[in-house]
Amino acid sequence: MKNKKIAAAIMAMSLLTVATVSFASDDGFYLTGGIGQDTNDNTQANVDNVLVNAGGVGFNSSYTKPTVWKVQAGMQLNKYLALEFGPFGASNRNYTAQGGNLNYPITANGTTTGWDTMLIAMAPISSEFSLIGKVGVATIKNSATVSGGGISESQSQSKTDATYGVGAQYDFSNKVFGRISIDNYNIADSNAANRTTVVSIDVGVHF
Repeated sequence: MKNKKIAAAIMAMSLLTVATVSFASDDGFYLTGGIGQDTNDNTQANVDNVLVNAGGVGFNSSYTKPTVWKVQAGMQLNKYLALEFGPFGASNRNYTAQGGNLNYPITANGTTTGWDTMLIAMAPISSEFSLIGKVGVATIKNSATVSGGGISESQSQSKTDATYGVGAQYDFSNKVFGRISIDNYNIADSNAANRTTVVSIDVGVHF
């Protein structure tokens, strides 16, 4: 009888531990950080068109796509919902055009910074793997400096608009998880729409 009581107590403690672990992963604060790539960045084509409209013919251009970074603070509300907010950005958007009827090389260097707030919906497929959907709002600022022929000019544009995305999350443990995200943003100025998609890999830590 004594052995049965001990076994029952051990089982009860095990069940309590499992319940505590599951609860710990269902709510609380967390941080994520990630890097990604803009998959449909049309900056080069847009600047080419500006030069063509200004009379440029027969020139060659090149463009270096930047790496997108982001850091998010999150609050897990329950097993299915979370809130996230934080900064993101991209630097070293470098454009160069030369040749043709251009009298001198033209260069442009740009940066993008922003903040977003997102509602995250999770659909658990297993105890470790979940599909996620995102919807929220993002404020983005683009800054660029254009130089050529000894003349340099800087401009900036900003836009606040809806953002959304999808992804998948894998919980390596109750503390650490990984995520693949596909997010859509409007990066144009306040008078135009220019939506772009960013694919990123993120790592998060629960506290």
